[in-house]
Amino acid sequence: MSTAAIAAQLGVHYSTVANDLAAVRPRRVPRIDSPVSSPPQNLPTSDTSATGTWSGLAQCENAWAATMNQPGIYRWFLDGPLPEPFNWPAHLSPLGLGDLLYVGKATNLRTRAKHHKLPTAGSTLRRTLASLMGFPGVWHGKSAHPRIAEEHNAFLTDWMTNNLLMSFRGLQEHETLESAEVLLRKQSKAPLNKDAMTPEQLHASEVGRRWKASAIRL
Repeated sequence: MSTAAIAAQLGVHYSTVANDLAAVRPRRVPRIDSPVSSPPQNLPTSDTSATGTWSGLAQCENAWAATMNQPGIYRWFLDGPLPEPFNWPAHLSPLGLGDLLYVGKATNLRTRAKHHKLPTAGSTLRRTLASLMGFPGVWHGKSAHPRIAEEHNAFLTDWMTNNLLMSFRGLQEHETLESAEVLLRKQSKAPLNKDAMTPEQLHASEVGRRWKASAIRL
Protein backbone atom coordinates (compact mmCIF):
# COMPACT_ATOMS: atom_id res chain seq x y z
CA MET A 1 0.00 0.00 0.00
CA SER A 2 1.26 3.48 -0.87
CA THR A 3 1.71 6.42 1.48
CA ALA A 4 -1.16 8.17 -0.30
CA ALA A 5 -3.52 5.26 0.38
CA ILE A 6 -2.61 5.14 4.07
CA ALA A 7 -3.01 8.91 4.30
CA ALA A 8 -6.54 8.55 2.97
CA GLN A 9 -7.32 5.89 5.59
CA LEU A 10 -5.95 8.10 8.35
CA GLY A 11 -7.76 11.21 7.14
CA VAL A 12 -4.61 13.26 6.60
CA HIS A 13 -3.12 14.89 3.54
CA TYR A 14 -0.62 12.89 1.48
CA SER A 15 1.98 15.66 1.59
CA THR A 16 1.94 15.59 5.39
CA VAL A 17 2.69 11.86 5.51
CA ALA A 18 5.33 12.18 2.79
CA ASN A 19 7.01 15.09 4.55
CA ASP A 20 7.00 13.21 7.84
CA LEU A 21 8.59 10.21 6.17
CA ALA A 22 11.32 12.36 4.66
CA ALA A 23 11.98 13.97 8.01
CA VAL A 24 12.73 10.68 9.78
CA ARG A 25 15.32 9.40 7.32
CA PRO A 26 18.53 8.87 9.29
CA ARG A 27 22.07 9.75 8.33
CA ARG A 28 23.46 6.93 6.22
CA VAL A 29 26.59 5.20 7.39
CA PRO A 30 29.17 3.86 4.92
CA ARG A 31 28.36 0.46 3.50
CA ILE A 32 30.52 -2.45 4.56
CA ASP A 33 31.42 -4.26 1.36
CA SER A 34 33.80 -6.85 2.78
CA PRO A 35 32.38 -10.20 4.01
CA VAL A 36 33.33 -9.31 7.60
CA SER A 37 33.45 -5.75 8.86
CA SER A 38 35.92 -4.02 11.10
CA PRO A 39 33.42 -3.19 13.85
CA PRO A 40 33.77 -0.48 16.49
CA GLN A 41 35.92 -1.39 19.48
CA ASN A 42 32.99 -2.49 21.61
CA LEU A 43 31.67 -4.87 18.94
CA PRO A 44 33.08 -8.41 19.01
CA THR A 45 34.47 -10.07 15.91
CA SER A 46 34.32 -13.86 16.00
CA ASP A 47 34.05 -15.05 19.57
CA THR A 48 33.67 -18.19 21.61
CA SER A 49 31.46 -18.19 24.68
CA ALA A 50 29.01 -20.39 26.55
CA THR A 51 26.77 -20.09 23.51
CA GLY A 52 29.37 -21.35 21.03
CA THR A 53 31.65 -19.92 18.35
CA TRP A 54 30.12 -17.09 16.36
CA SER A 55 30.90 -15.72 12.93
CA GLY A 56 32.53 -12.33 12.70
CA LEU A 57 30.13 -9.39 12.58
CA ALA A 58 29.25 -8.13 9.13
CA GLN A 59 26.83 -5.80 7.41
CA CYS A 60 23.60 -7.78 7.31
CA GLU A 61 23.58 -8.50 3.56
CA ASN A 62 27.12 -9.86 3.66
CA ALA A 63 26.49 -11.78 6.89
CA TRP A 64 23.38 -13.41 5.42
CA ALA A 65 25.30 -14.33 2.24
CA ALA A 66 27.73 -16.30 4.42
CA THR A 67 25.04 -18.27 6.29
CA MET A 68 24.52 -21.98 5.79
CA ASN A 69 21.49 -24.12 4.92
CA GLN A 70 21.32 -25.50 8.45
CA PRO A 71 19.73 -24.66 11.81
CA GLY A 72 21.35 -22.00 13.95
CA ILE A 73 20.99 -18.83 15.99
CA TYR A 74 21.85 -15.23 15.17
CA ARG A 75 22.40 -11.79 16.76
CA TRP A 76 21.75 -8.26 15.46
CA PHE A 77 23.83 -5.27 16.62
CA LEU A 78 23.39 -1.52 16.17
CA ASP A 79 26.09 -0.01 13.97
CA GLY A 80 24.66 3.42 13.17
CA PRO A 81 22.26 6.12 14.31
CA LEU A 82 18.69 5.41 15.31
CA PRO A 83 16.09 7.07 13.09
CA GLU A 84 14.06 9.98 14.41
CA PRO A 85 11.47 9.67 15.76
CA PHE A 86 12.14 6.40 17.58
CA ASN A 87 9.94 5.50 20.55
CA TRP A 88 12.58 4.86 23.21
CA PRO A 89 11.92 6.87 26.42
CA ALA A 90 14.80 8.40 28.37
CA HIS A 91 14.21 6.22 31.45
CA LEU A 92 15.21 3.10 29.48
CA SER A 93 18.81 2.06 28.92
CA PRO A 94 19.88 3.95 25.79
CA LEU A 95 20.54 2.08 22.56
CA GLY A 96 24.04 2.95 21.45
CA LEU A 97 26.60 2.00 18.83
CA GLY A 98 27.64 -1.59 19.28
CA ASP A 99 24.66 -2.63 21.40
CA LEU A 100 23.04 -6.01 20.90
CA LEU A 101 19.43 -5.42 19.79
CA TYR A 102 17.88 -8.78 18.98
CA VAL A 103 18.60 -12.51 18.90
CA GLY A 104 16.75 -15.33 17.24
CA LYS A 105 16.76 -18.88 15.91
CA ALA A 106 16.30 -20.33 12.45
CA THR A 107 15.58 -23.87 11.30
CA ASN A 108 17.47 -22.77 8.18
CA LEU A 109 19.80 -19.79 8.61
CA ARG A 110 19.98 -19.20 4.88
CA THR A 111 16.25 -18.70 4.45
CA ARG A 112 15.23 -17.25 7.82
CA ALA A 113 18.03 -15.04 9.13
CA LYS A 114 17.52 -12.35 6.47
CA HIS A 115 15.26 -9.99 8.43
CA HIS A 116 16.54 -7.08 6.34
CA LYS A 117 14.80 -8.66 3.31
CA LEU A 118 11.76 -10.45 4.74
CA PRO A 119 8.27 -8.93 4.44
CA THR A 120 7.54 -6.98 7.62
CA ALA A 121 4.49 -9.14 8.37
CA GLY A 122 6.79 -12.18 8.45
CA SER A 123 9.53 -10.82 10.73
CA THR A 124 9.19 -10.14 14.46
CA LEU A 125 12.26 -7.90 14.37
CA ARG A 126 10.92 -5.82 11.49
CA ARG A 127 7.50 -5.45 13.13
CA THR A 128 9.12 -4.34 16.38
CA LEU A 129 11.26 -1.77 14.58
CA ALA A 130 8.27 -0.56 12.53
CA SER A 131 6.24 -0.01 15.70
CA LEU A 132 9.08 1.88 17.39
CA MET A 133 9.53 4.05 14.27
CA GLY A 134 5.82 4.87 14.32
CA PHE A 135 4.92 3.44 10.91
CA PRO A 136 1.17 2.65 10.79
CA GLY A 137 0.23 -1.01 10.47
CA VAL A 138 -2.27 -2.21 7.86
CA TRP A 139 -4.19 -5.51 7.92
CA HIS A 140 -4.36 -7.40 4.64
CA GLY A 141 -6.75 -10.30 4.21
CA LYS A 142 -6.28 -13.05 6.79
CA SER A 143 -2.66 -12.21 7.57
CA ALA A 144 -1.69 -12.96 11.20
CA HIS A 145 0.28 -9.71 11.43
CA PRO A 146 -0.11 -6.20 9.99
CA ARG A 147 2.00 -4.92 7.12
CA ILE A 148 3.32 -1.41 6.55
CA ALA A 149 3.19 0.89 3.54
CA GLU A 150 5.56 0.17 0.65
CA GLU A 151 7.48 3.40 1.30
CA HIS A 152 7.87 2.58 4.98
CA ASN A 153 8.93 -0.97 4.17
CA ALA A 154 11.59 0.31 1.77
CA PHE A 155 12.81 2.80 4.37
CA LEU A 156 13.04 0.09 7.03
CA THR A 157 14.97 -2.22 4.71
CA ASP A 158 17.37 0.59 3.81
CA TRP A 159 17.90 1.54 7.46
CA MET A 160 18.55 -2.04 8.56
CA THR A 161 20.98 -2.63 5.69
CA ASN A 162 23.01 0.47 6.52
CA ASN A 163 22.82 0.52 10.33
CA LEU A 164 22.79 -3.06 11.61
CA LEU A 165 25.38 -5.83 11.78
CA MET A 166 24.66 -9.55 12.11
CA SER A 167 26.51 -12.55 13.52
CA PHE A 168 25.44 -16.19 13.45
CA ARG A 169 26.47 -19.71 14.35
CA GLY A 170 25.32 -23.26 13.72
CA LEU A 171 24.39 -25.72 16.43
CA GLN A 172 26.96 -27.46 18.58
CA GLU A 173 27.07 -31.22 19.06
CA HIS A 174 24.21 -32.51 21.25
CA GLU A 175 22.56 -29.05 21.16
CA THR A 176 18.97 -28.48 20.06
CA LEU A 177 17.75 -25.34 18.34
CA GLU A 178 15.33 -24.64 21.17
CA SER A 179 17.91 -25.03 23.95
CA ALA A 180 20.41 -22.84 22.07
CA GLU A 181 17.87 -20.04 21.65
CA VAL A 182 16.62 -20.24 25.24
CA LEU A 183 20.17 -19.95 26.60
CA LEU A 184 21.03 -17.10 24.24
CA ARG A 185 17.91 -15.10 25.09
CA LYS A 186 18.37 -15.67 28.81
CA GLN A 187 22.02 -14.59 28.74
CA SER A 188 21.70 -11.64 26.36
CA LYS A 189 18.37 -10.07 27.44
CA ALA A 190 18.43 -8.27 24.08
CA PRO A 191 16.16 -5.20 24.35
CA LEU A 192 14.05 -5.90 21.26
CA ASN A 193 13.26 -9.48 22.21
CA LYS A 194 9.84 -9.64 23.85
CA ASP A 195 10.73 -11.83 26.82
CA ALA A 196 9.49 -9.53 29.63
CA MET A 197 12.80 -9.84 31.49
CA THR A 198 13.77 -6.16 31.44
CA PRO A 199 12.05 -2.74 31.26
CA GLU A 200 13.35 -2.40 27.71
CA GLN A 201 11.77 -5.68 26.61
CA LEU A 202 8.50 -4.76 28.32
CA HIS A 203 8.48 -1.43 26.48
CA ALA A 204 9.12 -3.06 23.10
CA SER A 205 6.30 -5.53 23.79
CA GLU A 206 3.82 -2.82 24.81
CA VAL A 207 4.60 -0.59 21.83
CA GLY A 208 4.20 -3.60 19.55
CA ARG A 209 0.90 -4.53 21.17
CA ARG A 210 -0.50 -1.03 20.72
CA TRP A 211 0.79 -0.90 17.14
CA LYS A 212 -0.99 -4.14 16.27
CA ALA A 213 -4.21 -3.05 17.99
CA SER A 214 -4.27 0.26 16.10
CA ALA A 215 -3.52 -1.20 12.66
CA ILE A 216 -5.91 -0.14 9.90
CA ARG A 217 -8.18 -2.87 8.51
CA LEU A 218 -9.04 -2.39 4.85
